[in-house]
Amino acid sequence: MTPSERAIAQYILNNESEVIYLTARELADRVGVSDASIVRFCQSIGYSGFRELKLRIALETQASEPHRAHTADASLQGRLDRTFDRAVTSIRNTQKLLSEEQVLCAAARIRQASRVYLLGAGTSGVVARDFQIKLSRLGITALYDEQSQNMAIHMALATPADVVVAFSHSGNTLDIVNLMRTGRQRGAFSIAVTNNMASKIAQVADVLLLTASDELPFHSFAVTSRLAQLLVVDCLVTVLVSEIGKGVNENLEKIAEAVTGLFSGD
Repeated sequence: MTPSERAIAQYILNNESEVIYLTARELADRVGVSDASIVRFCQSIGYSGFRELKLRIALETQASEPHRAHTADASLQGRLDRTFDRAVTSIRNTQKLLSEEQVLCAAARIRQASRVYLLGAGTSGVVARDFQIKLSRLGITALYDEQSQNMAIHMALATPADVVVAFSHSGNTLDIVNLMRTGRQRGAFSIAVTNNMASKIAQVADVLLLTASDELPFHSFAVTSRLAQLLVVDCLVTVLVSEIGKGVNENLEKIAEAVTGLFSGD
């Protein structure tokens, strides 16, 4: 390593919890090197850039501390506290790692889409369904079905005017990967929401929206990964509401009237 690279490495090792919240320029200022030196250092140790390195540090930090705390404190209150702590940590790390540019790009393509196909299995499917409901309230046509066979039928009719949004914590769920590839083959724009930037859906996606979550041994409940994905959904919805403007209130009034009519005696 060069003297600059050693200085960068030492600072990161001594300040891991701080580094994940810094930009490349902020880290460069603290170490006393150039922005380019930060990028070169990240690439020299196998990462594409500083964002990817931060993601890895965040995941490793999040993975180690909760595990130790869970073992040390087996009381119910201790477990409840750790559940909240892990949720907050996941949300904060996702906030820092999520690219504003990618979020704006994804929101713009979704707003312009003829149809939005939403993909997700298991708890990621719950997030996809939530996004479908929110998009529908905004007047955006969104399709989701928990049965992969039914989604395959929909995806076969996708066009270049459509958008595919896939949710997968691992990014390697076979059904989701294959459905996303089908959408790409049909010319649809693809967006991946995943925790794994090296995953198969990340490689297929036109836009990658990264989450920062690491599940504990009882990860089958998908606590933090679901919250991180829902955070991404809410970020996209926030941008869409801002861009659509008055039309949002008009849509909500129409929906309220329709729903009220279901329960009226008229």
